[in-house]
Amino acid sequence: MQWTSAPNIGEAPLPQRARGYWKTWVSALLEGLEKLLEAERAQLPPWFVVGFGAGIAAWFALDTPTEWKAFLCIAAAICVIGIGLGRSRTGSALAWFSLAAIGGCALVWVRSDWVAQPRLSRPVVTDVSGMVDTVDHLAARGTVRIIMKPSDPQLPPHVRVTIDEEKFPPGIAPRSIVSVRARLAPPPSMALPGTYDFARDAWFNGIGAVGKAMGPVAVLKPAAPTGLEGVRERL
Repeated sequence: MQWTSAPNIGEAPLPQRARGYWKTWVSALLEGLEKLLEAERAQLPPWFVVGFGAGIAAWFALDTPTEWKAFLCIAAAICVIGIGLGRSRTGSALAWFSLAAIGGCALVWVRSDWVAQPRLSRPVVTDVSGMVDTVDHLAARGTVRIIMKPSDPQLPPHVRVTIDEEKFPPGIAPRSIVSVRARLAPPPSMALPGTYDFARDAWFNGIGAVGKAMGPVAVLKPAAPTGLEGVRERL
């Protein structure tokens, strides 16, 4: 009697029945998805907004330009796949959703670069003088926040200074010129993961430093509030 080992079939192609099983399974999956999307065709357009928001959220969730570029490339590849599926609901939905995600990520990226302003690198105590942009009274805290454009080129183009209400002199309004000694610092980032990120909002608002007045505020050129700001002040 002659003994022989079992043949090695590791490199052999799948039988016709196995190949047919996977082809049938994928076809059935696409057909079921097509029927679902056809039944919900009236609900598909709002998903364009969801895709747009997903692109914006991806930009904030990712940290570096390399990751943003990778996201755009992946979304573009998915869009091409959707177009390759032909004139089907599945292909159209996939293409439009990924295209919306590309638009959202690209838009917030361009917006971030557009509003980019120099920021203070370390805390400093200095005299700040310049034109006032906005005045915000915080009655509950007893303080007033002003955003001003410093005349010193070594400071960021816009800084926010907090002044105690009792030290706030009359004559300060948008377009007035003031001088104050303040401690300025870079806009603080979130204290805990997932909490409010003031540094991000300050970036998009063009604020490069925040601080508090350490002495009296001198009004070099007074101004009176006008328009809605004047109505608000009188109220």
